[in-house]
Amino acid sequence: MARVCNLVCTMLFLATMLSFATSVSAQLLPEVILTCDDDAEINSGDTKTAIIICEAENPGTFQEKVSIQVESGELANAAPDSMIIAPGDVIEFQISLRSDEAEEPGEIPVNVTATITEVNGVPYPLGSSDSEEIIVTISNINIAGLLSDRVEVFLMEEMKYQFLLLSIVIAIKKEK
Repeated sequence: MARVCNLVCTMLFLATMLSFATSVSAQLLPEVILTCDDDAEINSGDTKTAIIICEAENPGTFQEKVSIQVESGELANAAPDSMIIAPGDVIEFQISLRSDEAEEPGEIPVNVTATITEVNGVPYPLGSSDSEEIIVTISNINIAGLLSDRVEVFLMEEMKYQFLLLSIVIAIKKEK
């Protein structure tokens, strides 16, 4: 009976130790957490650019070198190639997107991936990563409509001045 009790106690002790070891080792693996804006808009008549704000977080206990990849389809992009994130730190970065002159209005998905390439200066072969998808809306501004409104206002103002000038000329002629 004592032997069975010792065996059961030993098994409970080992099971408890294994559960602690599993949770501790899961916390020690390098990890990157990526968060970005959900969407962005590019106006085809404006500068044709959009800026997306992202954050890369290192919740672990090691310094990590993280590479950034951006897949933006037909949109040109500019983003940092890589960054070094201290343990427990968060780094904010920007992704700049630019559309072509002939870009049709619509939605374009942009995928951003952060991949761990080094841990404490040593190459990390497992390459843990996190990804975000951002929907970029390309809208078409009716520049002709905006210009016609401005021209109309300008013409109305010009007509006021011409009418005022004509009234002054008529008044001068009447005095003579």
